[in-house]
Amino acid sequence: MSQLMLHHQPPPAVPSLSRTQEEQKQGVHNQESRMASGCRGKNSWPELVGADGEAAAATIERQNPRVNAIVILDGTSTTKDLRCDRVWVWVNSDGVVIRTPIIQ
Repeated sequence: MSQLMLHHQPPPAVPSLSRTQEEQKQGVHNQESRMASGCRGKNSWPELVGADGEAAAATIERQNPRVNAIVILDGTSTTKDLRCDRVWVWVNSDGVVIRTPIIQ
């Protein structure tokens, strides 16, 4: 007589609200990989890190007229959907760009 063995698996772990910097870097890399194939025009502006956020947004929109660059304070919640017409420009409390703006 054979026995049927059921294996109880624990529920999947709930992701933490805070991610490590390495996870954030990997997430940006994955986002860049996803959007690079589907979105047209320039899609990443690493040269703007350290620049004024409003000036960076104007540069982004000038270099890729298909996008709307949105200046946003670091730590603000955003949607996670990929849109070829949106670039988050993450700034600190001084209005300085702190992450590479990419199409998201």
